[in-house]
Amino acid sequence: MAQRIIAAMSIFRGLLLVVAVWLVFVISRQLFRSHRARKTSAPGGGTTKTSAIKTHYVDTVDCETCGLRIPKTEAVGHDDRYFCCHQHRAPKTHAISDDTE
Repeated sequence: MAQRIIAAMSIFRGLLLVVAVWLVFVISRQLFRSHRARKTSAPGGGTTKTSAIKTHYVDTVDCETCGLRIPKTEAVGHDDRYFCCHQHRAPKTHAISDDTE
């Protein structure tokens, strides 16, 4: 009977040791994560260069008339040519007057 109690106590101590090691691991991992999060955040509430920066790329085109570079979604397109506004898209007509009379 005494041997069973000693064996049960050994098992209990082993389980208690496993739980203690697991708790130390979980707490240290949480502290490490919070320390790393504080280290990467800048004083003004922003993030530093080490944090992930998402970049958004936009297709741009040049205006055929003035050369202004604008997003393709905002350009006025005509026959695979792009313009910055409707005035630049309109064909230029130069009225030459015949005042030779």
